[in-house]
Amino acid sequence: MHTRVWYHGANTARKIAEIFAPHSVYNAIEVDISSMDGILRLAHGPEVSTVDTTLANFLDTVQTVPTAYTIKFDFKDEFLIRSGIPRIKQAQLDTVATQHTLVANVDTIAGPGGDSHVIMNSTELSI
Repeated sequence: MHTRVWYHGANTARKIAEIFAPHSVYNAIEVDISSMDGILRLAHGPEVSTVDTTLANFLDTVQTVPTAYTIKFDFKDEFLIRSGIPRIKQAQLDTVATQHTLVANVDTIAGPGGDSHVIMNSTELSI
């Protein structure tokens, strides 16, 4: 069995560079996708005041990583899901050349307290 060594919340350019460095002990990374001024950025939520990288920058970086990683994208709301999934698909991170394993965490619930239905079904979300 292959062991995954995760880095959770790798939302800065410095952390991403460390995780993807050749000497890194990590082979799995989780990033949080948030929106600021309509731009998909890596941050845990809108309360974060300093953000130094975007989803686009992250995808560009991942395309240059020759070692296969598990990459988990944690989306924070419906806008991010609907905007981010197509961008991730377009980056083709799971091709034969890169062989990254992609995971999307899209368990966003509409409505306060989770009383409403899930906002999207899984057929809309495959990456």
